[in-house]
Amino acid sequence: MKRLILTLGLVVAVVLVSFGQTTEPMKKETKMEQKDPKKIKFEETPDAVQEAFDDSEYEEESIKEVHEVSEGMNKYYKIIVDVDSKKWALKYDEQGNLLETKEAK
Repeated sequence: MKRLILTLGLVVAVVLVSFGQTTEPMKKETKMEQKDPKKIKFEETPDAVQEAFDDSEYEEESIKEVHEVSEGMNKYYKIIVDVDSKKWALKYDEQGNLLETKEAK
């Protein structure tokens, strides 16, 4: 009887340990798939993004960086501009809709 209980305890421990090890790599893969920034030139953004930026209040500002970011099946473009010595991040979707404006760090 002691051997049976000991064997069951050992089997449960092995299953729990192996389950714990197999879930961790899946979490890391998910994080990597969520955001994959790629530095690009402004001219490489879709025409809709370029037109939206050119029609915005930031059109005269100096563009510092442009990033293409993939988040799962979605893609957006982050344009970093310099406004009065502060950097601002403008987030556009592929259709040129401004999704977010925030101060860049």
